[in-house]
Amino acid sequence: KRSGATAGEAELAEELGAELAEARKLLERHWQEHHDLLVPLGDGRLMRVRQGVDCRYCRLASSEQGPGGAVWAAGVVLAAHVAACESLLPGPSQSSAPVVDEDSASMPKRQKNPWPGTSALELGSGTGAGGLAAAAAGAKVLLTDREQLLPLLQLNVELNDRLLKEAGGSASCCTFDWLSPPAEVVQKTFDVVLAADLVYSFAAVEPFANALAAVLIGDKAAGSSAASAPGAIYAHNPRSADLDAQMYAALAAKGLEATKLELPKLEPNGHIPEPVLRRVVLLEIRPMKT
Repeated sequence: KRSGATAGEAELAEELGAELAEARKLLERHWQEHHDLLVPLGDGRLMRVRQGVDCRYCRLASSEQGPGGAVWAAGVVLAAHVAACESLLPGPSQSSAPVVDEDSASMPKRQKNPWPGTSALELGSGTGAGGLAAAAAGAKVLLTDREQLLPLLQLNVELNDRLLKEAGGSASCCTFDWLSPPAEVVQKTFDVVLAADLVYSFAAVEPFANALAAVLIGDKAAGSSAASAPGAIYAHNPRSADLDAQMYAALAAKGLEATKLELPKLEPNGHIPEPVLRRVVLLEIRPMKT
């Protein structure tokens, strides 16, 4: 009798396992169709970015992730810039726009990819769209955010694992408290810092300036000239003139200056129309010259 029971249990376990596998498949398809955003990298490749947001069919997202669990217009613009730029820090006189093939205006091409072998830090990564675009171009990227967002960040790294490996890039994740920047991060030297849409309220201004100053001017850069010190590319979504003025003033108070860069070629993506993308201001932020 026990032998028959064991066989029956094994058969039931097999059936349940098959049903569970099918349920997982359906759930993954749901995430791909209703939560993922495909971000073009300008060379025919697409990066899959999962968003921790509810959709009209479910309430599966974690409420702890907040706005960082979604891809916003500035993140798409930052990823487009990374995929198009021909130098890490182009400066205000140079364009980040790609060279367009006359035979195919929809397929922008660049003559030089500056990312292979470089190191990049992304602040307030959220879903990691900007930082992962750099990793997909060949950079070694450290994605940072609040602890609640690390599982989503790590998942997006895994979803793009093949893309990153084929480009020779990589991405890792860690927590980063803006009010108390971790020494193990700020003491490292990065070639460039990336960030997108981090100043969306007056309360975010000082922490943002504090975090940028920590990684751009920290003790490790004390002996560097402004020209050789690392710089940041920040995709900013303007919300009010007063908020922008306070942000620029806070950066200046920390010894940082911001200059505008030209936007790359932009096309509508998912729920984000082109006019919304074109509202984003792309900034290069560096230590002030002394």
